[in-house]
Amino acid sequence: MPYNSGFYKLENKNLLYGPSYVLNKNYSLYVENKDEYEYSTDGWYWFEDLESACNFLNLDINDYLPPSEDESKDYKLVWL
Repeated sequence: MPYNSGFYKLENKNLLYGPSYVLNKNYSLYVENKDEYEYSTDGWYWFEDLESACNFLNLDINDYLPPSEDESKDYKLVWL
């Protein structure tokens, strides 16, 4: 699976992924402090893998896996 532990956020139909940190003008999330944050933080959650994120957010994991060469998808995972 291409996406492992990290911060995940569903925004519209896109699943945003920050493996090590998320920076915003109002907050910063760092992997080193992941257990100290109160989730959700502006929609961000920490998950151990993509499957856990999709299960929690009630998403079909197949919509967020990389597409094969002959298919396109309306949803996508965005690596930050």
